Amino acid sequence: AECTRTLKSAALSLDGRTLAGSDGKVVRLWDIATGAPVGQPITPGGAQAVVDVIACSPDRRLVVTAGRNDAQPAMLWDATTGRRIGPVASEDQAFRHHMACFSADSSRLATVRYGGKDPALVWDTSPGNADPTGSPVARVVIWGISQLAFSPDASQLLVRGTNTMDLVDARSGSIIARLGQPGSDPKKDRLLFVSHACF
Repeated sequence: AECTRTLKSAALSLDGRTLAGSDGKVVRLWDIATGAPVGQPITPGGAQAVVDVIACSPDRRLVVTAGRNDAQPAMLWDATTGRRIGPVASEDQAFRHHMACFSADSSRLATVRYGGKDPALVWDTSPGNADPTGSPVARVVIWGISQLAFSPDASQLLVRGTNTMDLVDARSGSIIARLGQPGSDPKKDRLLFVSHACF
C-alpha cells in the first residue's frame, strides 16, 4: 500500500519489520517487507495536537505517541485496533515527551520528558500486564537525556545524558556504571565525545 501523506515523524521497530509514521495527526504502521498497512489508523485527536514522537513495539502490539507541546500528551495505543490504552505517566507528567523506545522483546517501554524530577520512566509492556500505564517500574534521574537503548534482555538501559553515558538498571533506575562526569573538561576526558548509545 502506498503512503500518500507527508510524514512528519517516523520510527522503525527494533526488528526492522515495521515502520510507524505520522503526518502529525494520524499514525499508521506498515509492514516493511510488503508495504501493507498493519492494524488500524491511530488518531490522537485535538485541534492543536501534533504527533512528533512515535515508537512501535517489535511484536506490533503497541504504539506510543507524544508531542513536544502540552496539547499532545504521551499516550499508549493498541496497534491492532487503534484503541487508546491510556496516558503514559500521571496527568502532571504526561506532557512534553521528546523520546520513547521499546525493548527488543517488547516487554519494556522507556519514555523521556522535558523537565521534572523523573526525566525518564520505564514501563512494563509485557503481554501479561493488564495495565501497562499503571505505574512505572523504574525512574531514571539523569538530566539532559538525548539517547536511550535497552540491552537485549531489557534488564539494562544505556543512557546518554549531559556529558555522561550511563549504564542503568532498568528494574530499579539505579546507575550501574558511568562514563564521563558533568563539568569535566572535554579536552581531558575523551569519553565525553561518545555520540551514540546502542547495545
